Amino acid sequence: MAIISLNATKSSSTGDNIPSYVSSDDATSCYIVILRSANRCCIGHLDTAMRVKSFFKNTEQFFFSNDNVTTAKVHIIGGFPDPQNLYRSILHEILLSLVCNDRTYELGVCCIAENNIKTATQNTYPAIMGVLYDIIPDRLNPACIGWKARGPVPALRLSRLYSPYSGEITNVFDPENCILFVNPFAYVRPSSVSLNMSTEQMRARSTTPDQEPPTFFEGQAAINRLMFFCHNSLTWFKNGPLKFQCTADSSKPWVPLDEASAVASRDSLTNISI
Repeated sequence: MAIISLNATKSSSTGDNIPSYVSSDDATSCYIVILRSANRCCIGHLDTAMRVKSFFKNTEQFFFSNDNVTTAKVHIIGGFPDPQNLYRSILHEILLSLVCNDRTYELGVCCIAENNIKTATQNTYPAIMGVLYDIIPDRLNPACIGWKARGPVPALRLSRLYSPYSGEITNVFDPENCILFVNPFAYVRPSSVSLNMSTEQMRARSTTPDQEPPTFFEGQAAINRLMFFCHNSLTWFKNGPLKFQCTADSSKPWVPLDEASAVASRDSLTNISI
């Protein structure tokens, strides 16, 4: 998840570093949820009930810390029906989080479950799997997000999902200093891992393998490669969190703020190049 504060202006020291857009992709049975108030924005990719709870716990503290702010708009996309009905339990937790408090949420775009299905090549797929959200005008557009547009060290950030303590959602953006950060996380290498992961092994990691886009399998292959070569620890974190700052340069939108972050961003194991 990422929390963005719009309080900084373009004339302030951090204003030029405020992202103009947030995005997420590869939503099948999971959900992309975007919250927007007058001066704050948050996006989360929610794939378990526990992550839904931690998402709303973190965002409500940030959104409604000012007593004058009681309303936020919410956009919800995703929830393709899966055989185990996980999409229902996740949606149930999202709706509970929206109604079981004293906050007011205004529903914006809602494209979910059976209302987000298309048919192609004799199979059904999510009609919208990824979005690009233009923060200032509050405009949401369907999108396919390439790896270069998904931020720095994508393979390393994806690997967090397989950490023993990855149950809760993790914020990756410091809204006060406008810094994207990657905190260290517990790493346990599987007892048996081979360099080449089979398609069936990748499919087993999905609740809806027939609907997954190519980027899902590319990401799984990258995680497996990282784990194959990293035997005992993730050395990129030896000096603490990795830190990056947003820039207006579209060819290099995230600039590392220290040497450790620069080294990590150049490492082929942390990146996904297709």
